[in-house]
Amino acid sequence: MYTLISISAALITSMFLLCGAGPALSASVTVGTEVTIYTGVLGVNDGAVACNTQSGEYLAVWEDDGTLSLGLWDIRAQLLSSDGTTKGGVVDIELSQGVQPPSYRWALDVAHSSKQDKYCVVYAEDFQTFVEILAHDGTIEYSGSMPYSPGYDHYGPVVAYNSNDDEFLVVWEQYVVGSGSDIESMRITWSSGGYILTGTKVNLATGWNTSGDGKDRSTPAVAYNTDRNEYLIVYTYGDYVSSQADIYGKIVPADLSGALSKSEIKIQDNTDNQKNAAVAAGDDEFLIVWEDRPNNNYSRVHGRRVGGDGTLPGSSFTLGDYANKLCESPKTAYSPGNGYVVVFEYDATSSGATKGNYVVSGTDTPFYSTPFDIGTKALIQDIACQPTGTCLETHVSTSTTEIKGVFLTVASVSSTTTTTPASGNTAPTAAFTVNPAVGDTSTTFVLEPFTSSDAEDPITALSVKVDWETDGTWDDTLAADVDVSHQYSADGTYTITIEVEDTGGLTDQATQQVKVIAQASGNTTPSASFSVSPTSGDTSTTFSFDASGCSDAEDAASSLEIMWDFDGDGMWDTTLSTTKTATHQYSSGGTYDVELVVIDTGGLSGTTVQQVVVSGGSASSTTTTVAPGGSNSAPKAVAKVHPPEGPVDIEFEFTFEESNDVEDAAELLEGRWDFESDGTWDTEYSTERFVMHRFDTPDLYTVTLEVKDSGGLTDQDTVELLVTEAGGCALTDLFSDDPDAIAALKSLRDKGLAHTRLGRTVIRIYYRLSPGIVELLDSSPRIKAFTKNCLQLVLQDRE
Repeated sequence: MYTLISISAALITSMFLLCGAGPALSASVTVGTEVTIYTGVLGVNDGAVACNTQSGEYLAVWEDDGTLSLGLWDIRAQLLSSDGTTKGGVVDIELSQGVQPPSYRWALDVAHSSKQDKYCVVYAEDFQTFVEILAHDGTIEYSGSMPYSPGYDHYGPVVAYNSNDDEFLVVWEQYVVGSGSDIESMRITWSSGGYILTGTKVNLATGWNTSGDGKDRSTPAVAYNTDRNEYLIVYTYGDYVSSQADIYGKIVPADLSGALSKSEIKIQDNTDNQKNAAVAAGDDEFLIVWEDRPNNNYSRVHGRRVGGDGTLPGSSFTLGDYANKLCESPKTAYSPGNGYVVVFEYDATSSGATKGNYVVSGTDTPFYSTPFDIGTKALIQDIACQPTGTCLETHVSTSTTEIKGVFLTVASVSSTTTTTPASGNTAPTAAFTVNPAVGDTSTTFVLEPFTSSDAEDPITALSVKVDWETDGTWDDTLAADVDVSHQYSADGTYTITIEVEDTGGLTDQATQQVKVIAQASGNTTPSASFSVSPTSGDTSTTFSFDASGCSDAEDAASSLEIMWDFDGDGMWDTTLSTTKTATHQYSSGGTYDVELVVIDTGGLSGTTVQQVVVSGGSASSTTTTVAPGGSNSAPKAVAKVHPPEGPVDIEFEFTFEESNDVEDAAELLEGRWDFESDGTWDTEYSTERFVMHRFDTPDLYTVTLEVKDSGGLTDQDTVELLVTEAGGCALTDLFSDDPDAIAALKSLRDKGLAHTRLGRTVIRIYYRLSPGIVELLDSSPRIKAFTKNCLQLVLQDRE
């Protein structure tokens, strides 16, 4: 139990080790595994999801056909923990069974109050809008309905939460029988310990009053802008069903004063039919997404930003477009500090799929030129994002009886990807390592795409998609400087494919194999052995490798499988095979570490390494030295800093490990640093490729590196980093009364996390999440106390 607590505490610690602020970065989206939220009897339908920012939980709501098979949908809900596990039983919000006459319920939405920790669920029942207030545990605390008159039917209610005034706004379409549709609304405010309906309903937009234009306003969506205390209402303008319709919007104040007279915003107006709009609020801006339908057999997903002041800063853009296929029901949610995650249905049939895309805040171009795959599913319900960057997307499975969910994680990267290839752009080179090469169904295989590269872009600007089974479905999407792991559910030999995309939209793919084997009882590890002939040569030499000396106590040598890594770069150059011989030529000189792995039929493996020496060029371990005045070329200096920004109370790690030279091995190069670029070198020349430095004053610093080769030639490179003010950190907040604990945790951060690739990734992500984490801790004394206790256990474990 103590070990489990220590592990949990260590994970939490890695999210609380640093604070800092800086420019907003773009982000990539990683697709997680699918979870089952609910399994029905006859069928499930339209639904919605809200995130609880206090506890990191979610509430999913949906329509359930119950057991009557009458299409009389029940309204049900389920609480979910941050890892997707269900909490408590299913909440029956409204049931059709036993109701006389039977009630028809459909079209629902949900929002969460961050101040009162309660949920507001709205839905239509027999053409009237109803509201339910649920406590944080799902208990129903209040039920009510919006004003209704016969002949003024309600459709498609939606709800948004106003965190400034602690109230909800409910918006719905009102169909005036014999005339047309307009948009109505009503506020739900906190009073005397509960939420209640306030005032009268307010007409937001109509074409059917005495001064109207005769155009329907229907299928609304709503989002709240905290910066201006205003809402953006978006809706379909025109005939939704059979002819041209457009997407319009209107910004209205929180108190709805003068709402009907506010100017309408023409978001999209063309000859195609526009419908099913959704909206999310970012930092004083909104993103609207909708279906653009040229005909009944073809539709695509479009998007456009609206500024907080109601202006249209850019033009519309396409987020999903597949020839002669329907892209439908888009939903979007905002990931604080990053941008907007968009999900939609692609060909919503039994063979259809769920797709996604991403829009960086303040931009008018989708992050991914090709939408990423979420899975083979249909019928999108909704998506909601936590301040931590974790989003939950819910959908109805292809069986139509299950509510499923997929977690999407937004991870910051250092540059914004564009989708238009730049002039002179060259394709990236995809490369990756995966370890181990063999395992069983309990093995976690870790894939690192760090060795991918591009002539124009740094590795942090490249995006990577991973297909763990090469079955045509991308399982994970990530930045090229982030690793990802996977477990297989069945034995077999799997080919892993990655696709690397640069900022110009060009791509490259690479593959490797792993083997998953059921471990045999009593099995022993095989012995790896091989010979190489010759042991040295040049770039014209064909080297022969023979692993016939491999052996195993249980298996015949002929049944053992092997793989080769000829250059020691961590990537297997051959697939698994029982053939024990191979040949290889090297394209450049150097001393190469050749690695062999041998795998027995019981799933155990053994490895061995030998060196070959190749003349005629340089590899990673070449030790050629050229004296000054000889045939020498200057080295290439590459400066890196981890993390790229942070407060004055941390040590930054600088490295020139990626610097290189035609004649000299990387480890022979010497470097020196000028941390303020003031012309004075702060370090002497040294082959030590890593150095730590602390800055005393917040500022944007340009740091200069100079690299010198063994021939005396030099090259320089610079790197920028942002140093922010100290303070406002969760460490200081949690341990304000314990300076020794703060010092110990900072030591763990600077001397532990900062020196590993994964640790530096955690540090970079934390900078983006820090404000939200501090706010979360301050808003919940229970979470704050739990986190402090976990961190104290970590400190005790390290003593």
